[in-house]
Amino acid sequence: APAGFVRGQGTLCLVLGAMYATGLTLTGLNFGILIGLFAGLISFIPYVGSLTGLVLAVGVAFVQFWPDWTMVAAV
Repeated sequence: APAGFVRGQGTLCLVLGAMYATGLTLTGLNFGILIGLFAGLISFIPYVGSLTGLVLAVGVAFVQFWPDWTMVAAV
């Protein structure tokens, strides 16, 4: 049973990482693939992956899209 749980969580982390990376890349964020994959892989720990991905993505968006608040909000 524990092996199936770990396998399922690993699959979920990979799917989440791919979705995050795709979304961030489509918004035009620099390093969107790396941030998305990192957030997906660390999402094995509840809430930590989502919050880490959010902080990293918004931080990069502020630096990249500074005067354009609509792009920061899109991220």
